[in-house]
Amino acid sequence: MMKTSKAVQERIREKIIREYDLGITEFSVMEVLYYRDKQTIKQITDKILIASGSMTYVIDKLEQKGLVIHIPCPNDR
Repeated sequence: MMKTSKAVQERIREKIIREYDLGITEFSVMEVLYYRDKQTIKQITDKILIASGSMTYVIDKLEQKGLVIHIPCPNDR
């Protein structure tokens, strides 16, 4: 069962990268925003457990691709 689960996850990962030009972290951010709507970078960071500096980079990349709109927050970059 675990082998099958890993194989399915790998195929999904490959499809996301190939067809949508998204890395796993970028996809994770999109997933958080889909289910939770507007979030601060800190809130997203807490949900997917990566460093805040890395998260800012990921958000900037998603914004450049036109997938997210970054609305500045006075309490959060």
